[in-house]
This record gives sequence, C-alpha cells and structure tokens, in this order.
Amino acid sequence: LAPGQPPLSGAQLLAPGQPPLSGAQLLAPGQPPQNTATVKPPSMPAAPPNAPPNAEKPQPTFDRSTKPRRRQPIMTAEQHRRRVEALQPVFGALGPALTGLKNLGNTCFMNSTLQCLSSTGVLAGYFIKGLYVQDINYTNPFGMGGEIAEQFGFLVKSLWSGQYKHIAPREFKSTIGRFAQQFSGTSQQDSQEFLAFLMDGLHEDLNRVEKREYIEEEFVEVPDKEAAEKSWRNHKKRNDSIIVDLFQGQFRSTITCQACGYRSVTFDAFMYLSVPLPPGSSRCSLENCIRMFTKEDFLTGDNKWVCVKCKQPQDACKRIEIWKLPPILLIHLKRFSFEGMWREKRQNLVDFKGVLDMSSYVIGGAKPSQPYSLYAISNHYGNIAGGHYTAYCLNPFKNKFYCFDDHEVRTVESNAIMSSAAYLLFYTTVEFTPQTLLH
Repeated sequence: LAPGQPPLSGAQLLAPGQPPLSGAQLLAPGQPPQNTATVKPPSMPAAPPNAPPNAEKPQPTFDRSTKPRRRQPIMTAEQHRRRVEALQPVFGALGPALTGLKNLGNTCFMNSTLQCLSSTGVLAGYFIKGLYVQDINYTNPFGMGGEIAEQFGFLVKSLWSGQYKHIAPREFKSTIGRFAQQFSGTSQQDSQEFLAFLMDGLHEDLNRVEKREYIEEEFVEVPDKEAAEKSWRNHKKRNDSIIVDLFQGQFRSTITCQACGYRSVTFDAFMYLSVPLPPGSSRCSLENCIRMFTKEDFLTGDNKWVCVKCKQPQDACKRIEIWKLPPILLIHLKRFSFEGMWREKRQNLVDFKGVLDMSSYVIGGAKPSQPYSLYAISNHYGNIAGGHYTAYCLNPFKNKFYCFDDHEVRTVESNAIMSSAAYLLFYTTVEFTPQTLLH
C-alpha cells in the first residue's frame, strides 16, 4: 500500500538545502517562483548637458503593484515556549508522525481529520520546512488572516517532531471556533464538514492571488477541451494555493433538455468525490459507488430545468463526470442521508483497495498516468444519533498503518483497515520520501 509512483518525488520536492519554494513549485520543480518580484528604483536619466545646476531632477517612479506581502514578525523563543506549553505535551512518542491528539470534549471528529491531513506527506513537508510562510495572504478578505495556516503548521510540526506521545490541540480548536461557531463547543460534528471548512480556510489563507477579479464565463459552441482549459485558467486566476495544486480536480457537468435537445456544459473545480452508497445492499465496491456518482440523473417534476432555448421548465437529463483528477484524491462515502424528518446512516461495507485505478472514469484528455495509493482513512463508528471517529494512517517512516484513536496510537494490520466504518478515503499519486524532512 506504500506510495511508489515516480512523477512527483517528495525527496526531490523537499530536498534539504533548497531555497524556499512556493506551493506551486512543489508540483513543478524547476519552475520560477510565483508572485515574487524585486522592487528597485529605475536608473535616473542624466540631465541635459546645458541644464542649469539647480534644474529640477526627474522623480523616480515605483511599481507599487509588485511590492511584497506584509510579513508577520517571526515567533520569539518565549512565544514558542508558551505555544508548546499550551499543547500540554506528554513525552514518549512511537516516532515521527505517531503522536496522538487529546480529546477536548467530543473532538474526535477533528482529531481524525487532522491525523489524515497530517499524514499527507507532501503537504506536511510544505509546513514542516516553512514553505507556507511566503504564501500566507494576510490581506485576503475571504481568509482568516493567516491564523488557520499558522495554527495548522505548528500542529503538523508538533505531530511530526517525534517527541510527544500525545498533545492537546487546544489553541487550534479555539482558533477554528472563532471563525466557525459550530466547531467552538463540545457537540459532536461531522468530520467531512470539518475537513471542508479546514481545507477552505487553508486555501484562503495561502491563496497567492492578491486581488480577485470577477470573470464571466460563457462558452457557446466551444469544444469541450478548449472550454475546460479556459475554465481552469480562470479558476487559477482567482484560486492559486497549495490546496488547489494538490487536491483540486475538474468536473464536466452536462444538462440536456429532453424537449429540444439543447445541451448546456459547464466545468467546475472540485476537491472531493462525494459518492453515494447503494440502498438495500450490505456490501458494495468503491468502483461501483464511483460509477453511481457519474451516472445520469433525471430532472423532472418540481426539479425541472429551465431550458435556455425553450425559455421554460423542461424535463432534463443531468450528468456529472470527471474531466481531470488532482494528485491527491479525497473520496467521501455518503453514509448519512437526510430526507425531511427521516435520517439514517448506511452501514454498507465498501470494498476499497490499497491501489485505485481511476483512468477509466476520466473523460478529459489528461488521464492519470498511474494508479492512486491509499494512505489514510477517517472512520465513523455508531449511528446518526452519535458515535466516535478514529483514523487509520500509513506512517511513511515505518511503512505500516497505525490507528489513531484520539490520544492513543497503535499499529493495525493492513488487512484490517477496511470496515463498514470507513467514511473518508485519502488516495495519492505523489511519491514521498520522509527522511529528507529530518535533515
């Protein structure tokens, strides 16, 4: 189950001695840094030979649009000491990336998610080596002033330090709670909803785009390939971060009017595949769930589509397909369903493998060059009324899976990680060699 694919070597990406790189360069070694510029005044033109001694000299001009972002002061030793104390660390870890997280009152949903994200090697390396600092966007009105990124970075460094048996992520939870009230108390929450908020917060805090501009997209009789490429370029003009680089792919959504045959096609970025589970079945395969996700859905009755050509609601056929995939694929198994007052959790056992070939599900030109490798699972045990979250994560140093049950960390056999509790699956095509992080 260990990642072993060649395209994006973590050893190359995070090699010691490199100068700081932007998040984009983690995916494109050798490319010039983005959003960096050296600001220097233009050379002063010489005065005319016959100009009087006191002639007014031309004033230099500066391009203020290229000025560097405002940087926060580096943390002092005292501030660092206080932050470590706030973790209430218990020493005696099993090794790097094998530190548990104390439950702060029904925070197992948060702990499970954090362990899975922290086990994403190339993302962890980006924070451990401090590469994120140059990407923090303190002025982004959609972000959290860099606070989410700073807190997550400190937590990842602590989890990978190899010093602690377990720590208490109290400051991290407090920071999250200030920006999302639903996560501020001690009530149980959904790990997928928490993951969605955290990923969005990290993206906005690390968005390299200084100024977003509204971009209107209108593709009329444009080939899908051209429309998809233009749509992705427009998306990157507004959203450019390590999160986009690693976790975002692209859907093609097609709606066809059943009355006149008019076809509307749009392309949208995505960060997760939220796949349905078949009702009335106790066991299914992950591949079958993905096929169900991409099958046609009919819009009729109250859900009729207002056809652009017919100018009125019509029965229509809608289909969402995968145009291109990200380097790291997050799959959400939709176990919880809500229909009016009726709520339930589906306990299907989903057969998923350590290696996932997604090439047959991609309709765009850029087929994945290699299969995905499973490296983390967020589990939910219980029912709709309540339960408990744990995580199974592949440790890159020991090349084996471990169970993270809040503050407790223990080994788990790879043939035991598949269960009806699996809720979020983390797959990667990024090869990662963790030893470079210790140098």
